[in-house]
Amino acid sequence: MLGEAIGPKRWAAVLLGLGGALIAVRPDPGNLDPGILYAFAMALSFAVYQIITRQISPYDGPLVGLFYAALFGFTLTSIAVPFYWAPVDARTWVMMALLGLFGALGHLALISALRLAPASLISPFSYTQLIWATAVGFVIFGHLPDQWTLTGAAIVVAAGLYLAFGERLRFRRR
Repeated sequence: MLGEAIGPKRWAAVLLGLGGALIAVRPDPGNLDPGILYAFAMALSFAVYQIITRQISPYDGPLVGLFYAALFGFTLTSIAVPFYWAPVDARTWVMMALLGLFGALGHLALISALRLAPASLISPFSYTQLIWATAVGFVIFGHLPDQWTLTGAAIVVAAGLYLAFGERLRFRRR
């Protein structure tokens, strides 16, 4: 879809990453947790977002892409507001505003990066989310991942680093 060649090394990295994700999640077909489906839907949505962002980047500036992404997200999530909204205090409004600000800055950085480099080179940097999610999970909830989750995450990161180093070498040769 992006006009980027997908060779055997890229496919190997994708399959290795998928295997690592399956090890971390350990889905049970007999008892499929809806949370796994939500995580899969989120990952698929984020991949589509990156593909669309990469495709429109030659035609629109980063702020235009950010505006339309925010408008789409706002419209889609606003559908649920009448069913789930509960009044919030001032502290929560501040936290939501900060979340919006940092989210917008993060998306602006991603949009700018996708304008400058192939998606396959940019994507492995998102694996730092594993570190942040683990830290937040421990600090806020006192939860640490088990050995299977860590093993799967390590495989996903290894696949991403393999892909990133391969892309870096390809990028340098050009």
